Amino acid sequence: MTQEKKWVAILFYLVLFLIIVAALYIRIYNLGERSLWLDEAWVANAIVQADLSLLVKKSLTAPLFFVLSIHYLTLILGKTEFVLRLLPCLFGMGALVVFYLLIRRITGKTATLVTLLMLSFSSPFIHYSKELKQYTGAMFFTLLLVYFCEKILRSNKKRNWIFFSLFCVLGVGFDHSILFIIPAVFLVLLIDLPFKPNWKKIVSSGAFVSVFSILFLCFHILKQISNSINSIQSYWVNYYPKLSSIASFLNWFATSFKRVFYYSGLPFFPFSFVVVILGLSLFYTKSKKRYLVYIILPLVLTLAASFLRRYPFGGSRLMLFYGPLAFLAFGYGLDFLFEKFSRSKLVLLLIGAVIMLSLSPVSSFVHRIKHPARTEETRPLLNEMMKHIKPTDKIYVYYGAKQAFEFYYRTKFYEMIETRNIIWGNNHRGHTPQYSSDLDRYLRKDMRIWIIFSHYWEREKVSIIDFLKKRGVLLREIHRKGTLAYLFKIQ
Repeated sequence: MTQEKKWVAILFYLVLFLIIVAALYIRIYNLGERSLWLDEAWVANAIVQADLSLLVKKSLTAPLFFVLSIHYLTLILGKTEFVLRLLPCLFGMGALVVFYLLIRRITGKTATLVTLLMLSFSSPFIHYSKELKQYTGAMFFTLLLVYFCEKILRSNKKRNWIFFSLFCVLGVGFDHSILFIIPAVFLVLLIDLPFKPNWKKIVSSGAFVSVFSILFLCFHILKQISNSINSIQSYWVNYYPKLSSIASFLNWFATSFKRVFYYSGLPFFPFSFVVVILGLSLFYTKSKKRYLVYIILPLVLTLAASFLRRYPFGGSRLMLFYGPLAFLAFGYGLDFLFEKFSRSKLVLLLIGAVIMLSLSPVSSFVHRIKHPARTEETRPLLNEMMKHIKPTDKIYVYYGAKQAFEFYYRTKFYEMIETRNIIWGNNHRGHTPQYSSDLDRYLRKDMRIWIIFSHYWEREKVSIIDFLKKRGVLLREIHRKGTLAYLFKIQ
């Protein structure tokens, strides 16, 4: 190795080390300081159940292996926000490591570092690496299946097949979107491996994964969907195809497809889209057609599920598993452009392109450090309430605050007040006066009542507060990010 190549290699590994360390830091930073917000608390309340059957019932759409893993983690390490978010954080870091192992084999050093940097600090990826959600697990297992599929193609050893089959099964248990990845990797194996000498391995692995996936789908996933379909259908309706006319479908598809790229964290659209298309065409022309299967087939299967109104298609957290696949195509197209620039007199343009592509992830890193995400700070609100609450007080918990309040009351603030003094508010969205009617049943002369809000509708909050001001005197207000508490004395 010449002295120049040696210094290039040292610089490459130095920058790689800095990216990995910075990515780890931004994910660990503030991991346990933020309170759980509504969606996280919903999962947390399932995780902390002592009865496993109740855990499964309360987990709703959260994957079974995900909630079980964190359940046992909390039994060992404690029911803290840090422990609850630790597994998504580790999945996020694991996804980056596997992504690097994949992309370094298809791109040069510059494209590898730039693409890894862009993925490491894409906002959705950072966000869900720091939340009690399973979506980074989906990214991790997506990349892991592609990695072991590639490993089998290079080294057709028995242990690679065992790991591949095991990770297929684990992936389905940790996130249901892996059902879109498994057909793609098996199709690659069927196409790229000589079938006659390998048919036993392909059939046995396929049978094992298929039997588990079908049983898991029938006895768990479909049951979860049926239990939660009414609540999630209205939320995801815009992510299902619009079939009223061809024009409305095409408009929906174009908008949704664009949102997939935005949500994957690829900046500078439509430039990023052009580079992805370039990467896909190069996979085809440079005898890497299997990457087209990895990248295109899961997208087609997701779209088909969306037609059946069973999975949202477009820029949503449930499509986050697809992000790293888009980045593989982007990195391959970027490597081609970098190679063309470096061989011409456009070296300065190449340097400018590297700097421009690095600006977005670097600015995302700086922004996250300066402004750590805080959604609904229920824990500090309850800490402040503890200083002023009396044993005879009542607490009315607005329905949007239920999940977070329940988690913190059960795990940290159970001595705050007796359970019988807690009033759990009902959801009357669209019927605002009903909140006043509900409260009126509990109000008594000279009683003190706390009202706790988070994840609230402003008009509902205003209506409740105005009603109580007519019935009593406001004694105290406590404000924290995304959550409020009011103390009234009824006259």
